[in-house]
Amino acid sequence: AIESLQEIIQLEKAADRFQAYDYDIESATLRKYCENDCENGKLYDLIISTVVFQFLREETIAAVIADMQAHTKGGGYHFIIAPVSSPTSPCPIDFPSIFAPEELSNYYNDWQILSYQEQSGTFHRKDGSGQPIQAVFATLLARKR
Repeated sequence: AIESLQEIIQLEKAADRFQAYDYDIESATLRKYCENDCENGKLYDLIISTVVFQFLREETIAAVIADMQAHTKGGGYHFIIAPVSSPTSPCPIDFPSIFAPEELSNYYNDWQILSYQEQSGTFHRKDGSGQPIQAVFATLLARKR
């Protein structure tokens, strides 16, 4: 998938505006992808993370989010989709980490939350009868102040 994105970026002659990387998110080291120049303004305008956080070790979540936030420009955006589990609506898949209700939005208290919803959705994974597995997902769009 990364190779396809990189090809599109090249075809569209957009390498000055877009980059696509394969990145070990648990390392919380976005700095090395800022071309070693993060402190001189080479920060991200937009970070998208969809259905990724549930695969991370729970103890890495806070550091990963802090790293993403530290490497986002003022006025930049984060768009995140992640499953949520609660006593009334437990996540049906046993992942290494799942956000509790409102937990994801709490990491963004210092940001402008443009949209935050927790609503029913489906995984790509299917149940025994071939139906997509239902769960609750948090969808966050936030802008750094």
